[in-house]
Amino acid sequence: MTITDEDVGTLGDGTGKRRIFTHDQLKKRCNRFLTKITVNHSPKELADFLFEALHTINSKGNVDRVDVELENCYKKWLENKEKNS
Repeated sequence: MTITDEDVGTLGDGTGKRRIFTHDQLKKRCNRFLTKITVNHSPKELADFLFEALHTINSKGNVDRVDVELENCYKKWLENKEKNS
């Protein structure tokens, strides 16, 4: 098994935020997550989440890994969505 064939898991699987992934492995993790939220949310909700995620990541500047930041943004977005429902 090569490093690119290694199972990289998915967001929320408890993988430590200090684990190092290659570009392709990180892309695979994010792809699985983004596909999941695309299926589970309406286009409007998806647009709202993506805006909030990009805004948060852009505001922070130096951030953790992209997959970790996406997961954090998603959790916060869900909490705010539930509060406003």
